[in-house]
Amino acid sequence: QLLSGASPAVIAGAHMRQGMLDLCLAVEDLSLDIVGALDEVAVFVARAVVDDLLAPADLREMAQPLKGVAQEVAENVLVRLGARHASERILRVWGGSEVGTVAHAKTAMKVMLQEYLVSGEVDELRRCLHALAVPHFHHELVKQALCTSIEQTEAGAPMLRLLKALSESMEVGVTEMAKGFRRMQEAVEDLSLDVPGATGKFEELKKRAVAHGIVE
Repeated sequence: QLLSGASPAVIAGAHMRQGMLDLCLAVEDLSLDIVGALDEVAVFVARAVVDDLLAPADLREMAQPLKGVAQEVAENVLVRLGARHASERILRVWGGSEVGTVAHAKTAMKVMLQEYLVSGEVDELRRCLHALAVPHFHHELVKQALCTSIEQTEAGAPMLRLLKALSESMEVGVTEMAKGFRRMQEAVEDLSLDVPGATGKFEELKKRAVAHGIVE
């Protein structure tokens, strides 16, 4: 939660990636004093991916040059993320009161965006967003709105209208809006495997967003 709150305003994406890489490289030494260090670090890095602190593409790139124990950690992470219901399992590894919070918020945002596309009612989405009460996680709504716009061309205009309304009212702050766009930028390469031309579509959406004053 600390890292999520600090990214990207305090900790830039490049520094986050380097930190995760350094952690993987330190596992061999950590294992001398901590039983199960490899698994613990693998879970931590996997959770960083689930919480969108580390993009899947960055993880794969980071894993390529690793050797020895560090490579085992990276492979362990990739196996965990590739398992069925991976996100839910990783969220539950540590237990505690936060179990399911991120997953619940993601699902709720997906539903409210789908309902908005059908009804076009911004006020209803606002009500649902306020009720969800996760202002630190509004970047997820931005990312999902952009992702839907890329996957469904006809959704682009209404989603940009929504983001403009939420930006003007400051219901989604400048930092959260920028973080949502950054996260989509980092994820668009993976999305392009399923959606041809995804990168170009995102760049067009970003240009329109800048023109409307949604992001700088």
